Amino acid sequence: VWEAAAQTVRDEEETKKMLCDDLNQLIQESTATQLTRLEELKRRLAALNPSRGSSVVHTQTLVSSCTTGGARGQGEQLHPLKF
Repeated sequence: VWEAAAQTVRDEEETKKMLCDDLNQLIQESTATQLTRLEELKRRLAALNPSRGSSVVHTQTLVSSCTTGGARGQGEQLHPLKF
C-alpha cells in the first residue's frame, strides 16, 4: 500500500514538473514574440522621428537589461515556476 502511494506521489510530481516546463516554455515564446514586436515598433518610430533616436536606444538598453536579467544569458530562466 505504501509503495503504491509513493508511486502516485512520484507520478503527480512528474506531471507537475512537465506542466511547469510547458508553462515556462510558453512564457519564453510569448516574451520573444513581444520583444520582436517591440523592436519592430521602435524601428517604425525611429523612421518617423529620426531626431529622437537616442530615446529609442535607451529603451532598447532598458528592455534588454530587464529581460535578460542584466548579466544573465538570454537562455536562462529568470523565475522558474514551482508548485
